[in-house]
Amino acid sequence: VVRPGLQGACVRVLDVDRSHRIPVALARTFWSRLRGWMGLPASHAGAGLWLQPCSSVHTFGMRFPIDIVYVGADGTVLAVREQVSPWRLTAPVRGARAVLEVPGGTAGRQGLLAGRRVELVATEA
Repeated sequence: VVRPGLQGACVRVLDVDRSHRIPVALARTFWSRLRGWMGLPASHAGAGLWLQPCSSVHTFGMRFPIDIVYVGADGTVLAVREQVSPWRLTAPVRGARAVLEVPGGTAGRQGLLAGRRVELVATEA
């Protein structure tokens, strides 16, 4: 489910498998970042949500745990918070310019670790 204000793209994890891509919805307006996955069941969350600009998130109104990946301006993963429960507020991560939210357990499976690099790429038609 992609809400109005969210466009599609992919995040490519570098240093692991350059062909591996995680589909994401983009949240770049204040309202789309605020709402995010709020109220959606886990089965409708999709693969990920890229929030930009962003350095901290909340999980208010969410129904499932998520992994939160904080990304710097150069695409370096600065920090990863795994299995963040609903109804939490995270502290800002210094230097973060974007946040990737993925369903709980995804970050580890996809090699999204601090120090790795990611890039946002357009969805192929």
